[in-house]
Amino acid sequence: MSLIQRITDYKFNHDARYGAWDIGLKEGIKKPIFGHGQENFYTTYINLPANNKDKQYIRSVEPGANFDRVHNQYINYFFDGGIIYLFLMLYLFWYSLKISLRTNSYIFYGCFIAFFIHLFFAFDVLISSVLFLTVFSYVYSNYKAKIY
Repeated sequence: MSLIQRITDYKFNHDARYGAWDIGLKEGIKKPIFGHGQENFYTTYINLPANNKDKQYIRSVEPGANFDRVHNQYINYFFDGGIIYLFLMLYLFWYSLKISLRTNSYIFYGCFIAFFIHLFFAFDVLISSVLFLTVFSYVYSNYKAKIY
């Protein structure tokens, strides 16, 4: 099967991460203000009853799968820290875009956009956070230098 056929024949409803997204949203709504705490998705996932339809769906698509993260960082922000943490992270992202546009750093603007899209389908790891904060710091330092 060619690469093009594999891409066009891919069925998004047969991906276990969508079951994890559903669990993250449903369980996150149970504690919407401050969330469940950092790195607690695995504990919540394991403690779901065996007859939970999302857990059964994940196990049917990917047998033996145990998710320790939601695989969508925005849902993970909501699950871990509630609406407050999600709002703070989205504000940081918006602020980074705003600064990169004000300093005419279109390459960094593109980097920020790519990073935000990446977070929809993956989870944040240390190296991507370090890269984001490094680029953000560089753009912010140029922004402050132009003000003064």
